[in-house]
Amino acid sequence: MHIADITAVGKNSQIHLDHPDLNIETYLMLGVDNRIYILHDEPFQKALAWLEYNSEKKQLNFVMEDGDIRYLGVPVEKKFSQFLINQNDIVVAKVKNGELIDGFKYPLIKYEI
Repeated sequence: MHIADITAVGKNSQIHLDHPDLNIETYLMLGVDNRIYILHDEPFQKALAWLEYNSEKKQLNFVMEDGDIRYLGVPVEKKFSQFLINQNDIVVAKVKNGELIDGFKYPLIKYEI
């Protein structure tokens, strides 16, 4: 997939996550296929295992293989929420100079609390 295949219907402004291992710019984007993608500019320091989405709080979390949980940093905008509810996985991809370097599908666990 090329970055041109992903259209920013809206994006949370540049998000600097509040954890030293995840201090990267991250974008939540809607693709032309109506799927949510997460793009980032630097590699994660810890291995990502899955993502969790709390639809009531509009909160998306990264869950690392060691059990560490990191909040995306801002509430998920309503226009993205409707798409997340219908997904079972999310492609998380590294981007450099506008080009997709690599990307992997990660399970998306959804819940309300």
